[in-house]
Amino acid sequence: MNKYIETIETWHSDPEIIRISKLLSQGMKLWLNERESFFSSVTPYLPENINCSYTIRSVRINMGVFYEACLDIDGSSIPIAWANNYGCMTVQEFKNMVRSEYRTDYLSDFEFANFREPRLGNTAPNIIFRSCHPAINEGDMASRSPYSASLGEQSKIATVINLADRQEELLVHGTEKHWYSSFITQKKIIGLSMGMEYKKLDFKSNIKTCLEFMLKHNPPYLIHCIEGKDRTGIVIALLGALMGASADTIVDDYMLSFVNYFGFVKGEERYNMITGVMYEFLEDINEGIVPITEETAERYLMNVIGITSTQINSLRLKLA
Repeated sequence: MNKYIETIETWHSDPEIIRISKLLSQGMKLWLNERESFFSSVTPYLPENINCSYTIRSVRINMGVFYEACLDIDGSSIPIAWANNYGCMTVQEFKNMVRSEYRTDYLSDFEFANFREPRLGNTAPNIIFRSCHPAINEGDMASRSPYSASLGEQSKIATVINLADRQEELLVHGTEKHWYSSFITQKKIIGLSMGMEYKKLDFKSNIKTCLEFMLKHNPPYLIHCIEGKDRTGIVIALLGALMGASADTIVDDYMLSFVNYFGFVKGEERYNMITGVMYEFLEDINEGIVPITEETAERYLMNVIGITSTQINSLRLKLA
């Protein structure tokens, strides 16, 4: 039996299959049985010395990092790890990233709800807040939502950017949480149902819609998705870069979600590996280099997202 990777499945957005050539073009590497496998063709075959008798049909990736292998129908498994330039982590290590759903296991309401004020760059106080979903009553976020809603109310949030739900889904959450429903009735909330693939057209369109909505409404803003981690992290990173934050400062804020949820410690191997996700995003929007600057962030928003210079100036005034 030939041993090959056939397709790659991405998630955090609509189901989509990307050919292996896409993976190769991004310079990624697949690790099998703790041995690195290099591919030199669009239809790569694993080296014969890899001790593996099963075909890997597809690989799931999240924000550019490997998550798990999808094997053939007999259900057998193959040890697989995922990696980027900042390190590698086995699937088992990834799956061991567990978190408690009990408030008593956390130091504060803020940590439990992943609620915070980033204050990146020249952003003024009480302008931008981020958190987990404040109005959801199912799944592992249900216990956290009331804390996020309470903290949002205490912070006198005026506008909500919901990156997770479609606009029509907001009505469901609004009937469940009175504080959240007030934003719906006053039309001070937007549902974007945003994916994670930042090179896709719908991602760029959602970012533009997000920023234009912020321009039409007043702060303080609450930006959230489900966990308030990845999608929220990207939007916060763009706003922070526009306001002059350094790449390291942006990454530190992004990693606080992993500290809050999973107890990551800055400097440990898994912490350093996850930082690569945000560094690589910043490199990509900054024409392949770090550090990012206000000017390159502005260029990205104008040339890629489609925001005008006038809108950028107005947004800076709202955030400063």
